[in-house]
Amino acid sequence: MAGNIKRFYKDVSIKNTHGQYTILLDGREILTPKKNILVSPSLYCAKRILVEWESQEKFVDYNNMPITRVCFAATDINKSELEEIISNIIYTLKADLILYRASHPKELNLRQRENWDHIVDYHYKINGYKFNKTDSIQYVLQPESSISGITKILNNYSDIENILIHNCTKILGSCLITLACKDNYINPEKSWEIANIDDTWQEEKWGKDDEKIKRQTLLKKDFLTYIELINQI
Repeated sequence: MAGNIKRFYKDVSIKNTHGQYTILLDGREILTPKKNILVSPSLYCAKRILVEWESQEKFVDYNNMPITRVCFAATDINKSELEEIISNIIYTLKADLILYRASHPKELNLRQRENWDHIVDYHYKINGYKFNKTDSIQYVLQPESSISGITKILNNYSDIENILIHNCTKILGSCLITLACKDNYINPEKSWEIANIDDTWQEEKWGKDDEKIKRQTLLKKDFLTYIELINQI
């Protein structure tokens, strides 16, 4: 996406055309990077986009506009790009964070098991998908039936849902946590907490890293925005 541009508009509004929502800047529809008209999947999403554009000051900073970015992507996406997004989600799934536990120290391993095992169990109870867990750093193959099952689930979601799942999976390092959170099995705050068990452990042992905390704060904000949007589409 191009760099920031100077704010050129005064008024931001929403246009509803037979249930299809677009956002207007001084009466003109917002265009995506590919010059398509930006379309929102829901009124809730349109209102959030409106707030993002109203909140811009001297410059339009897309880094502070996560919902606009997602809707740009969803409006512009083509078949091959969608296939790549799903492929990236599955790539992460095959080495999902919660399937790989520390062999030591034992206290960390126990904390991981206590917080991660029930997520793995959830996917088995709901869909019958088994996943292999390990205390080794060596790559472990996952059952093809489980991988293909998750792929089918993703293929049934809308473009914007897959974009949001991809973004959350990338931030957390876990497709399994993301999908469990989407299903409301686990809430967003807890999802963030258990995905960052290793970082929390390091902080407890070695102290906090201010720069890392800043990065994590921004990532958490984006994650909470994305996962909330998934449940409002």
